[in-house]
Amino acid sequence: MAEWGFGTHLAIFLALVVNLWFGGDLLEGALDWTGWGHVIRSGLEITLIGAWLILVIGMRAPLPWRRPKDDEHRDDRRS
Repeated sequence: MAEWGFGTHLAIFLALVVNLWFGGDLLEGALDWTGWGHVIRSGLEITLIGAWLILVIGMRAPLPWRRPKDDEHRDDRRS
């Protein structure tokens, strides 16, 4: 897959902002009668931002129980 340019990243980010803003307002307004509208909106916003960071930006969190690949072939014996 070819690398995406700055314009593509900017377009995706702006689409995310519009989606969070308008979609969040609609969702919060529709669920306001439950008293949980703002909480549900915040949860979905965090989920969408996290998905954007992982899928578009490629951000990954290191897992504490896995070593980096560089350490797999390291010899711990020192002379």
